[in-house]
Amino acid sequence: MKDFKKDSAGAEAVGQKCGAVVPGRYVDLTLDAGFKAVFADRSNKALLIGLLNVLLPPEARVKDIIEYLDRETGPDFLDGKSTRMDLVCRGEDSRTFIVEMQRRPENAFFERCVYYGAGVYHTGLVRGKTYEDDLKAVYIVGILNYSLPHEDEALWSSDNIVSCYSFIESRTGEVAPDTILCIFAELERFTKSAAECVDDRDALFWLFRHSGVMEELPEELRHSSLAEGVTDACEIAGFSVDKRILYEKDMVTELDLALQYDYAREQGEAIGEARGRAEGKAEEKSAIARRMLEDGVPAETVAKYSGLSAEEVRAITR
Repeated sequence: MKDFKKDSAGAEAVGQKCGAVVPGRYVDLTLDAGFKAVFADRSNKALLIGLLNVLLPPEARVKDIIEYLDRETGPDFLDGKSTRMDLVCRGEDSRTFIVEMQRRPENAFFERCVYYGAGVYHTGLVRGKTYEDDLKAVYIVGILNYSLPHEDEALWSSDNIVSCYSFIESRTGEVAPDTILCIFAELERFTKSAAECVDDRDALFWLFRHSGVMEELPEELRHSSLAEGVTDACEIAGFSVDKRILYEKDMVTELDLALQYDYAREQGEAIGEARGRAEGKAEEKSAIARRMLEDGVPAETVAKYSGLSAEEVRAITR
């Protein structure tokens, strides 16, 4: 079995040099900062290959990562929008993998993934080359800290949390040649305890769920060299000074975004409540006006004392 473990000698000394305090012994893999600190670090290439191979279908597994690509596309990308992705790499057979950690649900996430994939796919064609020779498959791999809705929820469980979307023929189910594929792991569906984990896949999913709060890797998961390697790479005290500074900078940015998200949500809820109260008052005014009209009160008088406009009163009588 491939040894994924990484030497972490001198970890405590590095942590003391950095000075800044980050909660927990290990990074939280469901945070962008933690995810990138582990899997976007080129010295952890074996861990990235391990992550991809527990998510990809057996026939699509990766032997090597030959190139890490720019995670940010310029404004000339498709329709002029700039895009920043968590991790983009290319395998030994020129397939491209866009790997995204998604902590919260968001509107149009699936559409965004296809947008990313289409942009990377179309840039693969070189002038003078044929589509067949030059265009290689693009895989969008999303690790989601939530569940997606499915038509038949009974098909999804701790043993079935990975979905794969590709081009298929709707009548026969025939799958088209690999072009753009979306693969999602829905972490919220994974509820196994450490003792119930039987392979690298289970162990990795468990780590995604618990890395930010665990004190050490449970003994029941030490059968997985991938889990041990990821755990070593997650240990904040093992980061170099430069990596620790970059991680903490990313954490500050992410926390700022989280605060903005929470503030926007609270404001949205407050606006919704205010609208609800306003709508309730409007309905109450209409009900009073309707009763006044039914008692024969002139429409002009109803408008004067109900607070409704003359047009609103006339609308009640129609």
